[in-house]
Amino acid sequence: MLIEYSIRPITRYIVTRYETSGPDENGRGVGGSTQIGGEYSTAEGAYEIGYAVCRVEHQQLGWAAGDDRIKYPIHPAVAAQADMQRQIDSGAVSILRTPLNSNACEVGEYPEPPIPA
Repeated sequence: MLIEYSIRPITRYIVTRYETSGPDENGRGVGGSTQIGGEYSTAEGAYEIGYAVCRVEHQQLGWAAGDDRIKYPIHPAVAAQADMQRQIDSGAVSILRTPLNSNACEVGEYPEPPIPA
């Protein structure tokens, strides 16, 4: 018989609500964060809950659309794209602009695959 325990990484997503109030004696906003709901297995699932909760609160407050006092969550795909662009801009990630073979091509073009002999 064999019994094995192992540690495996998992990713979970939570929805948080952060609120700031007026400035303190040093002129800085005072704030706090709260977790909303439970844990979600996908970023998309957490986004849907976060967006729905934010929208309900926005409607309850009666603030106009586009009011800067409330920030909706950013869609996971948009956040990932922005994060990748920040990494590229900072030099943390480089983009190979020319393939490392004799079929060099321009960015966005792909060479034809070699024809088998």
